[in-house]
Amino acid sequence: MIYPRTFYIETYGCTFNQADSAKITHLLLDFNYLPTSLFHAEFIIINTCAVKSQTEAKILHRIKSLSLQEGQKVLVTGCLPWISEKILTTLPKLNKNLRGVFDPNSYSHLQHLLESVNSTKNFYTTRSRKDIAKSKITPWISQYGTPGIVQISEGCNMSCTYCCTQISRGKAISYPLEEILREIQSYIDNGTKEIFLTAQDCGFYHWESNQIVDLIREIDTNFGHEGIFIRIGMTDPIRPEKIIELAQILHTSKIFYKFLHIPIQSASDKILHLMKRGYTKRNLDDLFQSIQKYNITIATDIICGFPYETDEDFLQTFDFIKKYKPDILNISKFTPRPNTEAKKMPQLDSNIIKKRTQLLTNLYFQYLEQNNLRWNGWKGKALIHGFQPDKPIKYSCRNEYYKSVVVDKGEINKIVTLEIINSSGQVLTGKIIDD
Repeated sequence: MIYPRTFYIETYGCTFNQADSAKITHLLLDFNYLPTSLFHAEFIIINTCAVKSQTEAKILHRIKSLSLQEGQKVLVTGCLPWISEKILTTLPKLNKNLRGVFDPNSYSHLQHLLESVNSTKNFYTTRSRKDIAKSKITPWISQYGTPGIVQISEGCNMSCTYCCTQISRGKAISYPLEEILREIQSYIDNGTKEIFLTAQDCGFYHWESNQIVDLIREIDTNFGHEGIFIRIGMTDPIRPEKIIELAQILHTSKIFYKFLHIPIQSASDKILHLMKRGYTKRNLDDLFQSIQKYNITIATDIICGFPYETDEDFLQTFDFIKKYKPDILNISKFTPRPNTEAKKMPQLDSNIIKKRTQLLTNLYFQYLEQNNLRWNGWKGKALIHGFQPDKPIKYSCRNEYYKSVVVDKGEINKIVTLEIINSSGQVLTGKIIDD
C-alpha cells in the first residue's frame, strides 16, 4: 500500500550529501509530506555520489533493481547525474518508476517538481544555479545523538585531473557567516552535542572579508563556552599557512576536535603535478612538520595507481606515510571518472594497483597499533555517540582528539570524562571516571 504525500530518502556519499538529504527532508516536511518506508512511500529520492566508479555502479544497480508498486515515483539527485551526458540519459531507462532528476545546487524548485511529477507522466530534468538561500534551510535531525551537519560552502576551485566534483558541483561559493552561526545555534538549542562543518573543501571558505580561519575563530568565540564538539571537514593542503593557523586554534579550543583532514593523495612531485594538486612534497613536509607540535590527530587520503605512477613514485608516498604516521589513512584504488583528464591517460594494470594498495594498508595497520599505545592512561573529555548492541563493549565515543574509544556503559549524546585503560591493538578501550 502506498501512503499519499509520503517520502523515503536513500543517501550515498559524504557528509555534505547527508546534509543535503537532511535539508530535503526539512523542506518535504514543510510541504506536508511525511517520511515512511521504501515500500510505502509515494516519492523515493536517491541522493547520489560520483567520487568513485564502484559507488556509481552500486547506485545504478540499486536504481535498476528497485521493485516498486505502480504509483511510486523515483527522483534522483546528488552529484552522479551531472558528471556525464551518458549517465543522465541512461537513468530514465533503468527503472519505469524513475520520474525525474534534480540537481543539488538549489531546492527552490523542489515543490514545483513534486507537483509536476504528480500531475503528468513526463520525465523531468531540473538544473539550477547554486543559491546561497540553500544555507537558510536547517537540516532535519531524525535521530537523537546524530551529528548536526553545517554546510559552509559548496563547490570546488581545484582543477584536479582525476576528480569530477567540480563538474557536478561547480566552482565554490561560500555561505554567509551569520547563517552558519545561526545553524550552529539552532543545533545547540535542540540538544545536539556534535557538529560537523562540511564542504567539498573547507579551506576555500571566503565570505566577504572572512576566510576559513576567521570563520573558525568566530565560531570558537561565539560558542566556546558550550558543551559541544565541532569537527572541521576536509581541507586541501594547497593553502598550508591556513592549515597551520587552524592547528593553532584547535590546540587551545575547548569545543573543536583537535583533528584535521588533509588529503595529500600522493607524495611524489611527478604525480602531484599530473594530478594538478598545486603543491609539492616539500610543501607537505613543511606542513606536517609544522603541525606536529600542536598534537593534532591527522587524517589523510592516498590514491594508489594513478596513471604514470612508477614503483619509485609509490615508494615516495609510502615513505611519507611511514614517516608521519597519520592516525587515519583513507586509501583508494585509482579508477578513472568521466570527463576528467586522468581518464585519457594510460591506465596502470589493476594487479599493480591492488598490490600497492595492500602494501600501504599493511603499513597503516602496523603503525596504528604503535600510535595507539601512546594513548594508554589518557584522561579527558569524550562524547558518547553510538550504541552497538551486538558488541561486547557496547558504547562508542570520540575523545577531544577525535579518537574512537569504546566503553561498557554510557548515555548517547553525553559528554563524559574517561580514562583509556587499554590501547593495545587497533581499538582503544576506556572507562568513564566522571559523568
